[in-house]
Amino acid sequence: MRKSKALTLSSLLAASALLFAGCAQPQQNAPETQAASPSGGAGLTIWVDAELKDVASTLAEQYRQDTGGTLTIVEKDFFQLETELASSAPDVFIGSSEWTDRLAAAGLVANLGEPNLAGFEPRVLQGASYQGALYGIPYAIESLAMVCNGEELKQQPSSLTELTDAGYNMIVSPGGDPYTLFPLQSSFEVYPLKLDENFDWVEESGLGSARSKEFATWLSENKSLFTQLDYSAGITAFIEGQETCLLTGPWAISEILNRAKFPISVYDFPSVGGSPALSFATARVAYVAAKSANQDEAKRVANYFANNATQLLIHKLTGRVPAKADVIKDIADPVIAGFAKAASWTVTLPSSPLMQSTWAPWSKSLNQIITTDDDPLIIWDLMVQDLAKVNG
Repeated sequence: MRKSKALTLSSLLAASALLFAGCAQPQQNAPETQAASPSGGAGLTIWVDAELKDVASTLAEQYRQDTGGTLTIVEKDFFQLETELASSAPDVFIGSSEWTDRLAAAGLVANLGEPNLAGFEPRVLQGASYQGALYGIPYAIESLAMVCNGEELKQQPSSLTELTDAGYNMIVSPGGDPYTLFPLQSSFEVYPLKLDENFDWVEESGLGSARSKEFATWLSENKSLFTQLDYSAGITAFIEGQETCLLTGPWAISEILNRAKFPISVYDFPSVGGSPALSFATARVAYVAAKSANQDEAKRVANYFANNATQLLIHKLTGRVPAKADVIKDIADPVIAGFAKAASWTVTLPSSPLMQSTWAPWSKSLNQIITTDDDPLIIWDLMVQDLAKVNG
């Protein structure tokens, strides 16, 4: 069982300087993280959530040592942060790769150059890029995986039947949960938007694809496999042994590991429809605000998040999966390894206007199929028709 992150906080923060020193050697295509000498520096502000406040304190000290400048830390509610950018802006702020297209199109974030940073997972760079340019430094990957009771399920499940035989029901959020249901749906080759041959999104709805009615029929015929619980209740159901597995992301791992009385194993979600069961990949990202009066210094701070030492520190304090493959490789943690393996079966979560208008009708239709006896084909056809009108 992993110990609580609090018990080693002071030692981790003290060791961070050594970690930075160990990663100070220049890397090809990687951003530099250390100045030649302090030179007065600048006064910058960074917005972070509570999860990253201690990490930001370490980066502020690093910035002071490198430049003599100050980095003021302001704690924000992560889910309100994007909205607050419209009225005021720091120099650097954290966010989600889901925001990149909107922020870049609105001119709220600075262009950081070519998206060719060495050592990063390509999917997270794609999510942090807009029209071929990089707008954020990814520091953690977010995607779904099967978190299971290791005593009940000792190996990768080969089928959904194997999971259900072990006592698994798929927990989804009440009212509709297309994000969680996507691995199941994608195994029928039904995607919210169309994908090209390189698995890049095309701005055209994919919900009316050839196998969509097959998926809708399967969903209706297997509605008993689904349990509607909110986030906290879902974790509790898993922790208390009511469910063998929980399809969730790395954001839930710290709580699960601290509360569970059994060993945790992490697996891929098995294919149901015969094609790969893909989940959406997003990333936590450090952005530079376009309104920053100190762009060069703000970029220096954002680039700290690309440092192996920073990503390792973030992992140790938060349990998140690093965005750099070489950092993941050096973490001897089977839970993180399981999430990293599952992340290889992902597609970048689209954030285009078309996708934004897709979420609500998609969610409503999935929920209606699962919770009613209405004809699933009619439900699905009406959704596709409504989307065609909205986006036509």
